[in-house]
Amino acid sequence: MARLIEVYLFVEEGCDKCAKARELLAEEGIPFKVVDVSKDGVKGWMLVEFGSMETPLLAGPDAIVVGLENIREYVEVLKKRLNEGWELGGGSRESEDSGLMRR
Repeated sequence: MARLIEVYLFVEEGCDKCAKARELLAEEGIPFKVVDVSKDGVKGWMLVEFGSMETPLLAGPDAIVVGLENIREYVEVLKKRLNEGWELGGGSRESEDSGLMRR
């Protein structure tokens, strides 16, 4: 049985690096759910849950990745896992998600 990978990308309006992170994930074909913290008001929650309020922030199955360059590196890890038979969750390539996940 393949292991399911859930990917959440936390972004905010007016953040160029957030837009680039979205483009990167879409270009690499990695399905992800977007949580816009400027609309959802979850920045305080991010600090408690992830230890950072910086965006872009990617929450993967085994890592919290902060910053565009770190997300680029982690995308390579995700691609390797896909080649090993892991499956990505999230349905569409990009979807908006106002709900929050709990770890």
